Amino acid sequence: MMMTNNQNKKYDLVICYRIYPNVSKVPPIFSENKLKLAELCLASFKNALNSIAFKLFVLLDSCPHSYSELFQKYFAEDELELITLQNAGNPGSFGKQTEVLLNQNLAEIVYFAEDDYFYLPNAFEKMINAFSKNPNFHFLSPYNHPDYKNLLLHNYNSDKIEIDTITWKTVSTTTMTFMTTKTILKDTLGTFLTYTRKNNDNSIWLALTKKQIFNPYLYFHYLIKNKTLFKALIKIWIYSPFQATFGKTYKLWVPNQTLATHMESNYLADDENWEYWFNLFRKKHNI
Repeated sequence: MMMTNNQNKKYDLVICYRIYPNVSKVPPIFSENKLKLAELCLASFKNALNSIAFKLFVLLDSCPHSYSELFQKYFAEDELELITLQNAGNPGSFGKQTEVLLNQNLAEIVYFAEDDYFYLPNAFEKMINAFSKNPNFHFLSPYNHPDYKNLLLHNYNSDKIEIDTITWKTVSTTTMTFMTTKTILKDTLGTFLTYTRKNNDNSIWLALTKKQIFNPYLYFHYLIKNKTLFKALIKIWIYSPFQATFGKTYKLWVPNQTLATHMESNYLADDENWEYWFNLFRKKHNI
């Protein structure tokens, strides 16, 4: 996958990456230093883009200049466009991501990126290969969340397909880091923009994938056992009743062998030695 050296470049992927200068979760490393955490994640992100022709838009939400310099350290000028926001917050910066990705005409495949993900080598080549080879890939995440094994919410039959030695499976939810197309994003924009009105990621994905949302036992179970997930189920019907009832059912895919992890100590993808990878990138980039 090569980039041409003219004004009509062909891109495999356009990414909108949002970053905020505070630590929002409890990461497994650099819990008191967001800039170093951001650099570790960014170094892995750039490495994972090897062989991909991409354009990167960065939303710098209330970030000091050191964050702009960080992106300029890892990316060439023609790969990068920096956009400054002030106090946009999680909902506002996500809304801006949708705007940026829908208004660009550089690539059909788009990627929503958050600043607290660590990527394995060649992750994007594997994602794009899978996404391009199967029209039933509506959405894709690189993150095999440990909840898929542990929660009743994820007790369902998954479709599975093997592409280039990787087994992909359908799931009901993920975070707000994901791949899709401009066409699908436009079709589902109304559902995604409920995130800017205090809806949450689980509710959005459940309205789109519809896995288990008509199972009454699930509502009863979480009413008793987990109020947070019960509220997520109820929000489906507050924010997206038409999509949940009459809208298209979309397929969200993740790899059985993770390609990335959310940098949250309690929810690291459990099929990699993350300490090894963190140390490798720290040494390589002197972080």
